[in-house]
Amino acid sequence: MRNCVVLFSTKSPRGLHFDRCESIIQSINDKNTQIFHITTHKDGVHNQNKNVQYYTFPERSSVKGMNPKLWNHQCEVFLNTIFDIYSPKTFIFDGDYPFRGMLNAMGLREGMNRYWVRESSQNFKISSLPIDGFEQFDAIIHPSISKTTDTDINIGRSGSIFCNPIISHSPSRNDCLLFREKHLPLGATLLFFDIGVKDEFTEKIALSLLSNENVFLLVRQNMKILSVINHPRTICDENLNYSGAMMVSDAAVLYPDHYSIHTSFHLNIPTLSIADEKTTLKELSEEFGTDDLPLMYLDSMMGDGLIDAALNRLADSDVQVQLKERMAKLGIESGTEKLVKVIMNNHN
Repeated sequence: MRNCVVLFSTKSPRGLHFDRCESIIQSINDKNTQIFHITTHKDGVHNQNKNVQYYTFPERSSVKGMNPKLWNHQCEVFLNTIFDIYSPKTFIFDGDYPFRGMLNAMGLREGMNRYWVRESSQNFKISSLPIDGFEQFDAIIHPSISKTTDTDINIGRSGSIFCNPIISHSPSRNDCLLFREKHLPLGATLLFFDIGVKDEFTEKIALSLLSNENVFLLVRQNMKILSVINHPRTICDENLNYSGAMMVSDAAVLYPDHYSIHTSFHLNIPTLSIADEKTTLKELSEEFGTDDLPLMYLDSMMGDGLIDAALNRLADSDVQVQLKERMAKLGIESGTEKLVKVIMNNHN
């Protein structure tokens, strides 16, 4: 085993598995540690860190007619090659479920530390997971606020690690000011817009916001709506991580999953959440232990009047101050540094 860490992140609609792995990489301070990040999220590799090697492996769905068994075999061969060449001491997987090909490659290397980051026990149906895959890992990592027990009964020999949310490092205040000076006229409002769904409602919200000539939108590479991307007041910056995109913005319009809400609460960024799934909001209420979260909500069932009112409130400086004050009381702390310390202690 060598002083090498390999991370594997899977594709998600908004690239959050990739972002979380990048957050972990940022906190590995040992310059002598060789780091490889393998991902099936092809839009994320532009966020390259120094001293990190990136590999992309295609999603099975991206190859027309690809047989699942053949794809898993190719995944196994690919990972075996990486493991054989670099002999990593530590392997970290972030995704909803582990692929069979990955499990087969891991199973041949019991001396390698193996971790699986699972944001929530609710993020994938247990019945569809490879049950024997749990105990291939030394520990399942649960980044959350309130989770203290593992509800999965099939983890086998795997341990559990509970930590505060995994959040990426934030840029300095000076860097944020430089970004705004470069991209925005004086007094403009910048909104981080990250919903990740290409539909009429998403487009309607974005264009409604852009109808205000003082509003600019900051989007990520996953934005696929041409009317939004091509708008003169839409900004897409490849060099900003998730926390960075929030920090340079005045407020955010987000899909309310754990990662995005944890980050916005940690940074005290006023947030309007877009969700049609009541289960998502229910899980967040359980996560924070309250139904009265410092968030504004919006869904496609609301009338135009309510939608316009919500968007206007988001841009209201007084409302933003109120939301920031309520978020600050939650005191959400990042768990990235402590988690990486545990991982690297075992690594060394």
